[in-house]
Amino acid sequence: MEWWIVAILAIAVVILISIYRISLREGRELTHYLLMLILQDDLYRAARINLSNFVASADANNATQLNTQVFVAAGKSAANMEKHSLVVQRLLWQMKIGKLKLHIPPPTANTPECYR
Repeated sequence: MEWWIVAILAIAVVILISIYRISLREGRELTHYLLMLILQDDLYRAARINLSNFVASADANNATQLNTQVFVAAGKSAANMEKHSLVVQRLLWQMKIGKLKLHIPPPTANTPECYR
């Protein structure tokens, strides 16, 4: 008689594990996307242009709606980039051995103190 309780609990555990694994994968995708933006100037420029165009064309009534739309679009953009973990590994290794040099502009008046 109590087998259905065990079955329901087992199904709940499987669902929670699936949600946890999806969350881990999305976190890794966003981290790799951020690293690619930092390591590749052309991707950084393209992302800024796309963000500017997206914000200008967004149908939002307030800042919260706009923030939500940008957050969802950034997540989708990060998820659409295939094989980006290998690219990030290659770029990080090139930086380690000296083949990749990052252009670091001087701080501006808007740069927070912790990043100067």
